[in-house]
Amino acid sequence: MELLSSEKSCGLFSSIGKTIGVLALACGFGLSAHEGFAANFDLSLFNQLEQPFAGIVIPSESTQNEEIQLARVTTDMAEGHSDFKMEVNSDHAILAMRYYLSNGTRADFTLEQVKGGVVLVKASGRDVLKLKGEKLDANHGGLLDLIYLSNGVTNKYETLQFELVRTGDRWSVMVNDQGGRREFTTMFFKGRKFFGQWVGIEKITVK
Repeated sequence: MELLSSEKSCGLFSSIGKTIGVLALACGFGLSAHEGFAANFDLSLFNQLEQPFAGIVIPSESTQNEEIQLARVTTDMAEGHSDFKMEVNSDHAILAMRYYLSNGTRADFTLEQVKGGVVLVKASGRDVLKLKGEKLDANHGGLLDLIYLSNGVTNKYETLQFELVRTGDRWSVMVNDQGGRREFTTMFFKGRKFFGQWVGIEKITVK
């Protein structure tokens, strides 16, 4: 199933795209590491989405609907930011999960799509950032997994799990880690380098 827009759209993090994952692609195409670095792969991670966004199926004309900011994402790999948001109806039930790129490009995903897993960022045929919440509920929220490419050299993925929480008519996101269970509003993607090249997201920190 295609998950991203039929038009290519520029997004967050202007410089990361041309470097991350080159070694992994080199291995995938049977090239040596040196040949991989020499190859001019335009991976466009966070810079240009290569697959079409999921079709926007949630109309937003109703003045009763509300858009809620959940978390802002930044990185040391490039300038810019992206935003996790969602749209709720007059009963404050979730209509769609939203992911905004720095240029304002928006991807909407229904709850059913999120339950099955959606790709937020994809480049050169590889999933870089995915979101999945198998038991996500429109009225009560639930756990979400943010699955990210940690090392493009070894094709290793890591997962940050957080929770979408409703308190009355207020929605927020919370994480439960070594620091305890707490609400957060920002996410920082620390990049991973290999021989001076970005090859993945080493760690995601929330505050």
